[in-house]
Amino acid sequence: MNTIKSEVLLVALNAKFIHSSLALRSLRSYCSVYQEQIQIAEYTINHQPDFILRDIYKRNPHILGFSCYIWNIDYILSLVSVIKKVMPETVIFLGGPEVSYDSEYWMKKHSEVDLIIQGEGEATLLELMEYFQGNNHIKALEDISGIYYRNGGEICQTSPRSPIQMDDIPFVYNEEDFLALENQILYYESSRGCPYSCQYCLSSVEQGVRYRSLEKIFLDLQKFLDQEVKQVKFVDRTFNCHPKRALAIWEYLKENDNGVTNFHFEMSADIMTSDMLEFLTTIRPKQFQFEIGVQSTHPTTIEYIQRKMDFI
Repeated sequence: MNTIKSEVLLVALNAKFIHSSLALRSLRSYCSVYQEQIQIAEYTINHQPDFILRDIYKRNPHILGFSCYIWNIDYILSLVSVIKKVMPETVIFLGGPEVSYDSEYWMKKHSEVDLIIQGEGEATLLELMEYFQGNNHIKALEDISGIYYRNGGEICQTSPRSPIQMDDIPFVYNEEDFLALENQILYYESSRGCPYSCQYCLSSVEQGVRYRSLEKIFLDLQKFLDQEVKQVKFVDRTFNCHPKRALAIWEYLKENDNGVTNFHFEMSADIMTSDMLEFLTTIRPKQFQFEIGVQSTHPTTIEYIQRKMDFI
C-alpha cells in the first residue's frame, strides 16, 4: 500500500438527523496536526444511497473511513461495494465496535475493505496518517498496532494497541461544529469502559473504567455552557459508577448553569447514593435527564448474564 499525501474523509451514518458523531470528532481532534487533511461527512441511515455515493464521489477522498455500528453496518458495506468499483484507488477502512472484535471475518467477507482499525482509533489513526503522509518513522503498516490490513492476498493482523489516556484527547468540538450542530445533540465522554460484565454487551469486552480528569472535564463543560448548547449527552456507560466523581460534575454544572443546557446521563439506579439523591432536589427543572436501564429483576437472570452489583 503506497503512501498517499492527500485528503481523508471520515464518514458516519447516524440513526437520525438529530444525532451527531462523537467518534469522528474524537479522531479528528486527536489527529489535529493533520486537521487540514481530514474532513468529516455525516449522513443518516434514512438518506438514499445515491445521495451518499454522489456526495462522497464529489469529495474524491484518497482515504475513506467509516464508523461502524449495529444500526449501519449493512448499509455501509453496500456503499463500500459500490465505492470500490467507481473509486478503485481509494483506500477504504472501517472502525467502530461492530468490526473491532471479528475483524478477520469482515476482511475475508468483503475484499473491498483495505483495512480495519480495532478498538479505540485515535492513536491508530494518527499513526496511519503519518504512514500515508510518508513520514519516515513509520515505514510499513505492520509497524502500526491495532489494525488488520491486506498484504497482497494475505490478511495480516498487528499487535493489540494499549488504551490511551483520556486526558490526551483534546476537546472534540470546534467553532464550526457548534454552528453546524446547533439543532442536534452533542455528545461528551468523561470516561471509557464499563464496570459491569454483562455477557450480551460489547462494552464488557474492555475491562475497567478510565476517567478524564475533573480539571479537563470542567474546562470542556464550560465550553458547552458558554455556547448555550441545547443538549449534551454523556456517553459514559455508567456515569455514576464513581459516585463522588459524578457528584462533583453535577455540582459544577449547577454552579455554572446557564439556564438553557440540558445534560443527559446513563445511570445505574441501584448505586445512587443518598447524597446524589438529595443533590438532585436542588437543581433547575429539566437541567438533567437520566437514562436508567433495568437489565432484569430476576436474580437467576442477573447471575447468568453476570451483571455484578458489588463493583464499588
